[in-house]
Amino acid sequence: MYLFDVKINTLIEFTYSSNFRVYDLEDPMEFEENFSEDVLSEIAQAEECLVPIKSKKAYKKEFDRFCTWRREKNVTGASEKALLAYFSERSKICKPSCLWTYYSMVRAMLRLHEKIDISKYGILISFLKAKNVGYKPKKSQVLSREQVIEFLQRAPDEKYLFVKVSAIKNISTFFG
Repeated sequence: MYLFDVKINTLIEFTYSSNFRVYDLEDPMEFEENFSEDVLSEIAQAEECLVPIKSKKAYKKEFDRFCTWRREKNVTGASEKALLAYFSERSKICKPSCLWTYYSMVRAMLRLHEKIDISKYGILISFLKAKNVGYKPKKSQVLSREQVIEFLQRAPDEKYLFVKVSAIKNISTFFG
């Protein structure tokens, strides 16, 4: 039989022999099972797929930056207030779009390595949204068809031959 105590967020298990065990629901390690080495290896391989392979280096770099910040500031854990302070500090030097990217990276790595889900940190998400208000990303300039043709015809081959060949190759690949 189980009894849940909302005030202290614990699950209490009673057995027929009048023994009981208290589970702390805030501690993800509380319900960890004992696995054999081959199962643990399989779990580790599956968890490695949770971070995009092409971006793994960037994810690790951002997570290491967060861990370094925690050490420097003597912050333990990854509470909402700690993350709010971290992203507030990062917002002073980063664009809002970058903050969201860093949030995504830290979120994935915390979920993977520390079993913490920060996607439910409403104040942090509200902070990131507030930083995004009024932000206008820069638009890349795009050459018109006429501008490309003019460049190909008028630019001197001695200086721009490689650029011309690359442009023609990319255009033919794109439209070919």
